[in-house]
Amino acid sequence: MHIKFYAPEWGNALPFAEFCQSVKAAGYDGVEMALPLDPAEKKSLLGTLQQYGLELIGQYWQSVEPDLDAHCRSYETYLRHLIDARPVLVNCQTGKDFFTPEQNRQLFDLAA
Repeated sequence: MHIKFYAPEWGNALPFAEFCQSVKAAGYDGVEMALPLDPAEKKSLLGTLQQYGLELIGQYWQSVEPDLDAHCRSYETYLRHLIDARPVLVNCQTGKDFFTPEQNRQLFDLAA
């Protein structure tokens, strides 16, 4: 069995290309990170990952809306945005503690 290792991008203060170069040199298989919604920024980051032969675990955390309908719309936007990048996996912070279990269930259903 081959176990893959991914470096989290959060907390990184290096320019992205330098970060990727360091991640690759350290022997990681890829990076876990969110992607900006701006198409040019997204394309640039994905190109840099490809340049260094790094896989992507898409990370979602951005929705903070307390209104469930607004949260669902934002959540779906970000998930589709990540899926478009063809990550090996999406790590998703789905709901919020202030949502009821049934409200959080709606978010799980949306992700499915």
